[in-house]
Amino acid sequence: MSYQVHLTQFEGPLDLLLHLIEKEELDITQVALAQVTDEFVRYVESMRGHVEIAVLADFLVVASRLLQIKSRALLPQLPQAAAGDAAGDATGDDLIRQLRAYRKYKEAAQWLRERDEAGIHAYVRIAPLPRPQHITLELAGVTLATLRTAAQAALYPREGPQPQEAIQRPRISIVQQIRLIRRRLMQWQQVAFLKLLGRTPTRLEAAVTLQAVLELIKQRAVQATQDGLFEEILIEPLVPPEQIPEFVAQPETVPGQPLPHQSANR
Repeated sequence: MSYQVHLTQFEGPLDLLLHLIEKEELDITQVALAQVTDEFVRYVESMRGHVEIAVLADFLVVASRLLQIKSRALLPQLPQAAAGDAAGDATGDDLIRQLRAYRKYKEAAQWLRERDEAGIHAYVRIAPLPRPQHITLELAGVTLATLRTAAQAALYPREGPQPQEAIQRPRISIVQQIRLIRRRLMQWQQVAFLKLLGRTPTRLEAAVTLQAVLELIKQRAVQATQDGLFEEILIEPLVPPEQIPEFVAQPETVPGQPLPHQSANR
């Protein structure tokens, strides 16, 4: 703290005053705390509002501790039980410990500030640098033919992995599914839509089969009925199954390819 105290019994920093009182080298009862406070107020007024917040905080901390010490020294002690006296002594010991801890933190902060101002932001290396290891190659038994073989193996490209056979997606057409519907109706006269699909149908198979059913309904060759929501869809022929056409009214489209009228508009 840059603020200096000027008293009859003491002159110097306020931290030093607190240190001497703590060491019992100066009697707290002989120190006029009112004079200390008045001097600090005049010091603040002389600075015209440019006093650092840290200086104000340090003064409040130290002054409050001095006031507590002096009040306990001057005020008469009321008769209390032994437990109360012990508690009072413990409070005094706690105060001393707090003052000592405060001084340690202040010294540590000053040490860190000096290191920062000196530009000391790094630590030196403690561990030694690793020593390089010298590896000696054993060339006994190595011939020119061996070196040539090794060079050829390193320079000439190796055969890459054999290309694996690509898995082709099964193709299914509307005509193929219409023929399937025709065969089922020739056998049973009535067939459920799910019976037209395999055990593990794909989305493509279900979509193409549904499109084939809709195409036959459009041509008035079959009809589809359903008794209720989520019930089974039954397909029945409206003409003899042998007369169900095996063609569609519009050209087929392969999944992923645009329709003819779409490609013409582009």
